[in-house]
Amino acid sequence: MLKTMSTLVPVQFAGKIIRTYRLRHLIVENKIPLMIVALQKAIDQSEVANMQSYLKALQLNTGLIVNFGKSEVHISGVRAT
Repeated sequence: MLKTMSTLVPVQFAGKIIRTYRLRHLIVENKIPLMIVALQKAIDQSEVANMQSYLKALQLNTGLIVNFGKSEVHISGVRAT
């Protein structure tokens, strides 16, 4: 099941929470965040780093990036670091 979720994520600096951020995301089966992009280029390290940040904030292990920007769909799996 695919659903939209909203999670409050604490932003920390020097070990202290300095603010909270509302992270809106699509999530599959309550455990796999889905990032949908439309890039003319291939999925690169910046998108992977964004997904890894989401995974860390959501305390999940695996996410998917789906790129619809080229003539063919490209799907990349990302694991938390």
